[in-house]
Amino acid sequence: MNFLLLLLIAHFLGDFVLQPTSWVKSKFKDGLSSSGFWKHIATHALLLVLIGLMLPNYTLALAIVLVSHIIIDALKISFLSFLNSDTSKIYSFILDQLFHIIVILIVAFNTSLSFNWELLLEPSVLLVSLGYIFLSLPSSSILRVILSPYTKEVENTPILKKSNHWKSFFFSEDSDEVEQKSLKNGGKHIGIIERLLVFTFILIGQWSAVGFLITAKSVFRFGDLNQGKNRQFTEYVLIGTLLSFGFAIFTALLVQFALRLV
Repeated sequence: MNFLLLLLIAHFLGDFVLQPTSWVKSKFKDGLSSSGFWKHIATHALLLVLIGLMLPNYTLALAIVLVSHIIIDALKISFLSFLNSDTSKIYSFILDQLFHIIVILIVAFNTSLSFNWELLLEPSVLLVSLGYIFLSLPSSSILRVILSPYTKEVENTPILKKSNHWKSFFFSEDSDEVEQKSLKNGGKHIGIIERLLVFTFILIGQWSAVGFLITAKSVFRFGDLNQGKNRQFTEYVLIGTLLSFGFAIFTALLVQFALRLV
């Protein structure tokens, strides 16, 4: 466990704390030949050497982590050189960190830790995973269908976009895609996050946190709805919000009930 924790500490120090913005800009500007890239690699190498001094029996594992870090970072930089958009940067960052963590976990579990991978197939793990998956995009699709009859009724309200461009996006039960000056797909992501939070809070028995989340969203929403002065749109948003929270609560209760049976 100590080896895993040290690897994670070294990773976050090297990738965030000890990597100035100038190095990041240098990497994306000059690619693999940039000084920022090799300074970043040297920082990680130094951190891993320090771990090696404390745990000399893990030299090979540390070398694997360092080489994998170089390869993953090189692939990310090469990828962004072809697709240098904001969306590409977000996805590449997420995948970059995900691959780094996966390599660290694999190396740690194969050197200093033992892990029973069959635990991932336990019914309780599968049930909770199913709940999280269902409350992401699948529930958004279902809520979109449920709300579709009300869409045309509020389509021409003053606070909605004048164009129909929003229809090309994945419709959100929270209606953020159809509000003026809203973030693209903002409502969909807000809805997913709130459902996952509610699901988590209920599973750990924190119903008060669910109430706080509902209250906080109501406060933030009140200003928008009050400015809109449109009853149809207000009811539309309330229906979407209540359905979203209802889906999360019902799913959490259903999973809790199923967990008692397995």
